Amino acid sequence: MTRLPHHQATEALGSAARKPRSEAAAPTPLRLAKPLSPLPEARLNWMVLAAVWLACALYTLAYLRIGWIPLDSGMLAQEALRALRGQLPHRDFGEFYTGGLTYLDALAFRLFGVNLVSLRIPLYLFFLAWVPSVYFIARRFVRPLAAGAVTLLAVAWSVPNHVEAVPSWYNLFFATWGILALLRYIESDKKCPDGFIKTGQSPATAGSRPDQRWLWVAGLCGGLSFLAKSTGLYFVVAGLLFLIFREQSLSGRAPDGRPQESPLHGTTEGSGAPPPQPPPRAPKEAVGAGLVPARSPSRHAGLSYRLFVTLGLLLFLAALTGLISERPTVGDYFQFLLPLGSMVAVLLWQTWTWPSAERSGARFRKFFAMLLPLLAAVFVPIVLFGAWFAAHHALGAWIGGVFIRPALRPAWAAYGASGPGFIVGLLPAGLVLLLGWNPQRRLPPWIVPLFLVCMLAVAWKGPAAFAFFGISLPFLVPIVALAAAFSLRRPLSPAPVGAGLAPARPGTADHSRRQMTFLLVSAAAACALIQFPFSVPTYFEFIAPLVILALVALLAGGERGGRFDPVALGSLLTFYLAFAVFLHTPGYYAEVGGPPPKPIQLETLGIPRAGAIRAPARLAREYRETIALVRAHARGEYIYATPDLPVVYFLSGLSNPTQTISDLLDPDFFDPAARDRRILSSLRNRNVNVVVLGPGNNSLAGDIPPGLRALLDARYPESATVGNFEVRWKP
Repeated sequence: MTRLPHHQATEALGSAARKPRSEAAAPTPLRLAKPLSPLPEARLNWMVLAAVWLACALYTLAYLRIGWIPLDSGMLAQEALRALRGQLPHRDFGEFYTGGLTYLDALAFRLFGVNLVSLRIPLYLFFLAWVPSVYFIARRFVRPLAAGAVTLLAVAWSVPNHVEAVPSWYNLFFATWGILALLRYIESDKKCPDGFIKTGQSPATAGSRPDQRWLWVAGLCGGLSFLAKSTGLYFVVAGLLFLIFREQSLSGRAPDGRPQESPLHGTTEGSGAPPPQPPPRAPKEAVGAGLVPARSPSRHAGLSYRLFVTLGLLLFLAALTGLISERPTVGDYFQFLLPLGSMVAVLLWQTWTWPSAERSGARFRKFFAMLLPLLAAVFVPIVLFGAWFAAHHALGAWIGGVFIRPALRPAWAAYGASGPGFIVGLLPAGLVLLLGWNPQRRLPPWIVPLFLVCMLAVAWKGPAAFAFFGISLPFLVPIVALAAAFSLRRPLSPAPVGAGLAPARPGTADHSRRQMTFLLVSAAAACALIQFPFSVPTYFEFIAPLVILALVALLAGGERGGRFDPVALGSLLTFYLAFAVFLHTPGYYAEVGGPPPKPIQLETLGIPRAGAIRAPARLAREYRETIALVRAHARGEYIYATPDLPVVYFLSGLSNPTQTISDLLDPDFFDPAARDRRILSSLRNRNVNVVVLGPGNNSLAGDIPPGLRALLDARYPESATVGNFEVRWKP
């Protein structure tokens, strides 16, 4: 028997005595099992993204051929078909949008065939590229699993609800990509985030600027979005507001990169820590080179720049107020003026209360160094597109169609915003957030899920409750904007740890998080103007993902010392996800203003140019019988369909004898007598023997003018009625 030395024997006996009896008596295993290591976050990140992307792709693909809005699809199809035949938008036909999407749709017709489904293929491809950008933005604020859940919620309230390839979806896609580019721009500032020399840094390595290529990317996104629809400029507005906020954040910092001391609330940012000590004196050569400010912080420094910013913001508010005052309702001011007004208030507050050590000249240089690349990139695609029209001697027609004639539309194509009273539909969500905010107390985990299950059951069985929930959602925008304004006016604390709301990058500075939050909220507030003047509740879906991301940024970075109950937040997310998947999306096409929560009987249109699109059965039969009646009586290439019936031309395969896509776009729309003469002359010259008269409630231009109706009745005496349509022809 081998004897151990005394000290080794003592240690062995002591460790055996400290072990539990069962462990001490356990036999030595033959081999030790390697403990399971947690999944690396980078691998989990890509796994979650892949799973979410696949789920979103399959879910949206299931709805790609379901649902149909005849006016939207008809306008897009007629514009694309005319462009495919060599006609030019705004010159040869009344293009409803800017014109860029028309050429994309014409390319889709050439590649995939002339049918309505072909228009949805580019939309689906853009959607597949858009989903990861939503996830990457969410990852800047939450952990991978939470970011995946946020992405699923954003998708559920977006494209599957309205799969028509309207340009507003492309505005959403480009705005999201532009936001991601600006977030990368913030993050690219690594060596010297604020343009100052840090402690211990030499002047040779100081002054590194962020990567301005991301500003160019964001600007290109804004310009391309404008080519799809002029409302793409709303994202550019958000970008300009963000640059003002970023310049204020950079100029309101001390020479060592720490926040300035503010007489209002300690420091301009931080997490409640004591104010920093005065920075060490910078080297003389650094001051002389302009790498550090030579003046002490003051709220009176840079007065010229402060006046410049103030004047610009006030002019912007005046222009916005003037736009909304064309239809001055309480709902319009609440939904459209209040959100952007809140963001402007934050900028004005910081302009005059934040101390700065820089002169106006330095602040102007810093601001325009960011502004000029962004605006230059915005104008690149717009100028190139305008050059295409100039080469075809149609630049004047394009400018008039994009910038002048649309000013006449709001008085006609308008739908008032809901009154603020419908905000009570958000009370269940507000109650859940209130119950989930528990700095000290804990709730029984079953209360919130049970409450939301009851709310879902009420919406499932009650059409009124269902519509109430849907109508209330647009009011999230002013609520989020007000909450952000209140949060951004004071320093932010570190992100709450509960519910996966810890920052994706633990080293993210507060000032960067503030910039990201302001950017997302400003983008949601500015892009919400896409609902004006046609403010039906379903238009909220064009901005819902931006609102969701802004809310995530606010919850993840704007709380002070407390945290949300993960069960409450998870239950709320599940509620709205289930509401969209099982109630809202399947019932969207029943009624634009508020569909009832019941299944819709769908039927294939059965018209060759419709592809395999499935629409509500009544609508499908109505159009199928109308097209059959038109083709049975038409002689020649042309028919005439009014008001706003471009889909009849496309589905029948017959041509329009006029340049009209939408009656509202006719240059002589406000001169009924001249318009009647022009239309009758076109019908006579083209030997048109069939006209289709539709209902005015589905038209942007309203009912057929009585004078034109009498002339058509006299010229085309034979008639037949199919549902809401009347087909008239010559014997």
